[in-house]
Amino acid sequence: MKTNAVFLIITIVLLCISCGRKETEDVVYTRYQSLINTTEKQLIYVIETNVGYDTIQSIGHDSNNVVFYRKSTIETGFDLAWERWIAEVNVIQEMLFNLTDTSKYIPSNRGLVDCSEDDLIYYRHVSYFEDELSTAKNPILYFNLHFTDSIVQIMQKDYSMLDKFKEYYAK
Repeated sequence: MKTNAVFLIITIVLLCISCGRKETEDVVYTRYQSLINTTEKQLIYVIETNVGYDTIQSIGHDSNNVVFYRKSTIETGFDLAWERWIAEVNVIQEMLFNLTDTSKYIPSNRGLVDCSEDDLIYYRHVSYFEDELSTAKNPILYFNLHFTDSIVQIMQKDYSMLDKFKEYYAK
C-alpha cells in the first residue's frame, strides 16, 4: 500500500513538472552551398531544397555560393521528455551543367550507401563543415562542391542544353 502511494505521488509530481509552462524560441537553420571551380569550364549549379531553389554560375577558376535559411519556432521549458527539433534545410536535387562542354551531371541523392560509382566520385568532391559561430539552436553549415577535371569525366553529353541555355549558346 505504501509503495503504491509513493509511486502515485512521484507520478503526479513528474506529470506536474512535465506539464510546466512552455516558452517558444525562434531558431534559424542556415545552409551555405558553394561551388569552387578549379577549371576553366563555365558552369551552372542548380540546388533545389525543401525551402526553395537557387542557382550558382561560374565562369571558371572562381568560387560562388548561395544561402538557404529556414526559420522555425521551438518550444522550450522544463520538460522531462525535452527534445529540440530544428527544421533543417535539406537538398532535394542538385543539377550541374557544364556549358563549355554541353554536358550535365545530376547525382542520385540516394545517399552514399546506395549510390553509383559516378555518384561516389561526385560526393568525394563535396566537403562539409560547421561554422564556429554555429550553435545547437542556430546551426550554420557549409557544403562545398569542388569542381575538378574528375567531375568532368562523369558528366554526360546533353544537347538539350542548347535549347535550355539559348542565351549562352547564342554568343
